[in-house]
Amino acid sequence: MNSKLYTLIILFLMSASSLAGLIIYSTLKISVTSTENSQIKGVEYSKLDYTNKSIKLEFSDKNRLINLASIYNLATDKFETDLVSSNLPFTFSNNDFVYKVGNIVYNCESERYNYSIDDYKLKQIAGSIEEYEVVSINIDDLLTENFDENVLNSCQKYNEELKLITSKLEKSFSKTFVESLLPLLKTDENYNWVVTDINKLNSLLAVERLIFDKPAFEGDYEVNGENLYLYQNYKYGKTMDLESTLNNLIGFLINVQTKEITITYKLIPPKVLSSNYNIMDFTNLVGKGKTRFELERYKDSEWIIDTAVNGLKEVDKTIIMPGEEFSYLKAIGKVPGESLTKNGAFIGNGFCNSTTTIFRAALESDLPVTARSSHGTYISSYGWGYPLNIVDSTFFAKEGYEVDLKFKNNYDYPILLRVSNFRDTTHQYHNVFIYSAGDAPKRDVEFYDWKKWDEWSPTQFKGSFKRNVIENGALLFQDEFTSWYYN
Repeated sequence: MNSKLYTLIILFLMSASSLAGLIIYSTLKISVTSTENSQIKGVEYSKLDYTNKSIKLEFSDKNRLINLASIYNLATDKFETDLVSSNLPFTFSNNDFVYKVGNIVYNCESERYNYSIDDYKLKQIAGSIEEYEVVSINIDDLLTENFDENVLNSCQKYNEELKLITSKLEKSFSKTFVESLLPLLKTDENYNWVVTDINKLNSLLAVERLIFDKPAFEGDYEVNGENLYLYQNYKYGKTMDLESTLNNLIGFLINVQTKEITITYKLIPPKVLSSNYNIMDFTNLVGKGKTRFELERYKDSEWIIDTAVNGLKEVDKTIIMPGEEFSYLKAIGKVPGESLTKNGAFIGNGFCNSTTTIFRAALESDLPVTARSSHGTYISSYGWGYPLNIVDSTFFAKEGYEVDLKFKNNYDYPILLRVSNFRDTTHQYHNVFIYSAGDAPKRDVEFYDWKKWDEWSPTQFKGSFKRNVIENGALLFQDEFTSWYYN
């Protein structure tokens, strides 16, 4: 089968004329079209009853129609115009029709089939129609030869499979691709679907690839010496494998009933993978600690806020390996005999804000805290974020007397500290984020049993709280923290 050219059909048209109705008897599958251009296709009728309506036979052979026109005294030079205004039961059509050459049937998509009509019998029938008279016509009486029902059956199979092909193609490809591909398809003498122009199909796939291809995403990362800190994971890209997809299409056409269409892709690795850096995965935020300063309270001592910021900067991008213990004093590297860090930052009022923020980050990240002391003085700004203002941590760094904040990395992956700060109209906010690998287990933390006792004043008391750390639904460990404010 193919899908080009045309032949002859009997197409029954309901018109608005006042001709009498016709009752048509037929056992053939035919197309019925109304003047509203609605169609009922491929339905098998044993009887068509259009009482009080006209039925017109549609011809594609203009010469035969001219001959008929002369019988009805229509001017042959303008018979098409005259036919429009006449009440004759036939008309001319330049539509494509199904036709057969040898064993191949063409233009099945039209669903308009070939009948050979006896003009003389048609003339007799048409001439016998009178106003409001019902005339019964057996289509077989008008045919000069038997209609080849194999053509009808072949086209029916062709159209069913063409619809199936279209449906399956549209699940995988764009509408533009499908519309461009369908004209390249035909069936051979064995009713197998083939592509008439492989080069054209390759060109269509090359254009289609531009729609479906996705470039690799390099992620968000930072290079630090020989290491690459990966903050947002990279993603592989993909590109259509033209040769494999072409073979998949051809294989699908061999058996459209049972096979599905698959687009084969090649992965595009991100360039970061071909670098010589040691990639360290810090794409998983495991916890965050936060504190804030009231700007109104510190409007005359802004330097305290600046000192706190410097204290956090000292630990930014600190990496703690699995099993390693973090020490704040070790991280800042206090210069012996000086109130300076190893990087030259002044250690003064506000520096303890950094240890409190880090302590909170360790708590929220489900890490075991191995050393921590509360402030002796109650600091009101630390009341933000928890039920009681008892979640703080101080440090002291003088030779011979040190108070440190320590916690341990009990993950099987390195962890990374990142710090940030920002302000709005009323507060400045400090944050410490702790990241680990994407494969690090997810943990949950529960804070409970908040207590206060020995309350000498609103700012002098003792307090405590407990923490449960849960991993995979099981309790990993439990700890308790006590604070004492006496100044």
